[in-house]
Amino acid sequence: MSSLKRSKNLLFTIIASVVLLLAIIATPLPIPGTTLAITLSLTSLIITSPRAKKLIIKIRARIKFINKALVFIENKLQNKMPKVYSTINSTNPLNII
Repeated sequence: MSSLKRSKNLLFTIIASVVLLLAIIATPLPIPGTTLAITLSLTSLIITSPRAKKLIIKIRARIKFINKALVFIENKLQNKMPKVYSTINSTNPLNII
């Protein structure tokens, strides 16, 4: 991988991580779009970082309420955003086994 591509990948991963953190913090507030921000930042992390994908799989396997929330999001996105659906669905521990 070239250094330019690696640095772009790192920058994209950092931005997606920051957006995810801010969206999680803003979830209890009445700010519209936090679920969409969480979904898109998770999708970006899964696409750009194999480590992040493995971590999300482990978290989903261990923490049931996070897995339930992501399954709920997957079901809502199945017809509306198929690429995002398939990316997030690829981290579902039930699909991997």
